[in-house]
Amino acid sequence: GRRFVSGVPGDSAVDLNAVPTEFIERVDLLTGGASSTYGSDAVAGVVNIIYKRNFEGLEFNARTGQSAKSDDKTSTASLTWGVNSANGKGNIMTHLGYSDQGAVYSGRRERSAVDQYSTGAGFTGDPADAFDATRPYYSSYAPQGRFTGTSGGAKTFDASGNVIPWSTNGPAGDGVGATGYNRSAQRTIAVPVERYLFATKGYYNLDDDTSVFMEGNYALTKAKTRLEPFALSSLDIYPDTANVPAEFLVNGVLTRNPLVPASIYNLLGSVRNGDGAREYGFSRRLVEVGDRGSRAERNTFRLVTGLQGSLFKTFDYDFYVGYGSTGESQVGGGQVNVASFRNALEAIPGPDGTPICRDAIAREQGCVPINVFGYNSISPAAAAYVSAPSSLSTSITQRLVGGNISGEVLKLPAGPMGLAVGFEYRKETSRSEFDALTQAGLNAGNAAPPTIGEFNVKE
Repeated sequence: GRRFVSGVPGDSAVDLNAVPTEFIERVDLLTGGASSTYGSDAVAGVVNIIYKRNFEGLEFNARTGQSAKSDDKTSTASLTWGVNSANGKGNIMTHLGYSDQGAVYSGRRERSAVDQYSTGAGFTGDPADAFDATRPYYSSYAPQGRFTGTSGGAKTFDASGNVIPWSTNGPAGDGVGATGYNRSAQRTIAVPVERYLFATKGYYNLDDDTSVFMEGNYALTKAKTRLEPFALSSLDIYPDTANVPAEFLVNGVLTRNPLVPASIYNLLGSVRNGDGAREYGFSRRLVEVGDRGSRAERNTFRLVTGLQGSLFKTFDYDFYVGYGSTGESQVGGGQVNVASFRNALEAIPGPDGTPICRDAIAREQGCVPINVFGYNSISPAAAAYVSAPSSLSTSITQRLVGGNISGEVLKLPAGPMGLAVGFEYRKETSRSEFDALTQAGLNAGNAAPPTIGEFNVKE
């Protein structure tokens, strides 16, 4: 009969993992017309979890297991105990729980280990093709890079700058010799989650007509995800032209970026602003920067206390106050700062012939030239310079004050006439805020501005 704080910013969805099943006596599902009891947002129905009232004893549960592939390892343990007071006027229950859900990676399952293209996704009308799949069908963003602006179309090169065959499914379309990137080898298809749970509830009868009660919940949840390295293109860095200059004016002379291999440079044309400078476009999987992924930690807290009982032996009442909060922090990796990447791409020969970043201010700030040509060509120093760890912070709070009174007021020929009166004041706040680069769209991903708001309801 009392609300539980949401687990999702901007939503009312409750994380039911914060409610121990050992406390539950039953679950009532009201599929409509519940607003008269639970407020206007329950007009479509409500799920009401009813706790046990007088549990006594000690209950211990433990379970462990894993899949036949020796992953998806799961372990849970919980301890629940309850005791009545010596005078029989009260009861308290407490629960401690722990669970550890292991990971499953797509590369460990035959059906998900290789990228494929479902013909049904591009279904042309032939029923025979509806459930076919081209396998493998690798990503065109490969670690060795693909380069455009060259005569004869896009080129793929090895680390020495030699042109190599390119195909997402192999030159013959049989999967042999495919030079793309298999994203499915590294994805997490079951996210590992670790959870700690503490819950308590109790009541004490102050007299025959009045009792005080409390409910408390705390859940700590940790999760970790892993995804293939970031797919970056020159369009992400140069949205105006999608092309990277391969040479620059240095003291009035067009000077080649020394990191561009001669085998590529000699094939390039000029398409930028008519200044004659050669340019190239690229797409590349940033394996040197590392896998993308995130670590998330969520804390859910709730405390409710109040009075309940009867008045004049006729009316039942309850009055309560409550507070709940959910906070989550995420830290991610594997993305890049596009401004830093642009500075690192624009390299010129230094005084001793060693490549340096063209922008003097960027050099003072630690800019390291980046070589995107060929597999494993990005140095650790360059990868560190362009890396942009991401973060997300969210918080939700809920404050409640409410009360209800109900009973029979008149005896009528067909039976008693009942009366129920209730009120509730509720204030909720929600905040979701990414790091500054993500907010500005400067980490080669989607821009995500902060979302902050609150509301209150009096009913």
